[in-house]
Amino acid sequence: MALLALCFLVPVALTWGFYAAEQQTVQRPARVNLLEPVIPAAGLQYLIDDNRALDRKYHRVAGWVLDPANDIDWLRPSLLVVAPDGKAVEFRTNIQRRTDLPRALASERQNGIAGFEVRMKTRYLPAGEPLKLYLVVHRQGRKEVIDTGSALASGGPR
Repeated sequence: MALLALCFLVPVALTWGFYAAEQQTVQRPARVNLLEPVIPAAGLQYLIDDNRALDRKYHRVAGWVLDPANDIDWLRPSLLVVAPDGKAVEFRTNIQRRTDLPRALASERQNGIAGFEVRMKTRYLPAGEPLKLYLVVHRQGRKEVIDTGSALASGGPR
């Protein structure tokens, strides 16, 4: 009987552990000092063109970000959602091919790596309204924050 329980509990515990570790990769709690000014990231072009609640459980934000001067490096964008009290959650984005990038700026490689999409579970969003959206990019080993000037679209009660 103990062996049967062990055979059941070990896979459940391992699955739960892997799930918990993956959730820390997908979204990370953070804290943002709202009194510090956000210095604009120089030379980057970006657009958030989809910001909506899919239903009561999920929000979707999509867009693109690129550095016209550097068409080699992927900026590895993530989305930072900040509540008025400074509590924040950073969500990892998924890469998405974009063919609508401005032709004067984008190379063929950037069409494939500049687009991003993130589907956020509503229960992981910080409490408060309005929730401000920031893009976080990694460029030349530095983490840079871009204030998009937009807020998360409201999707009803949480």
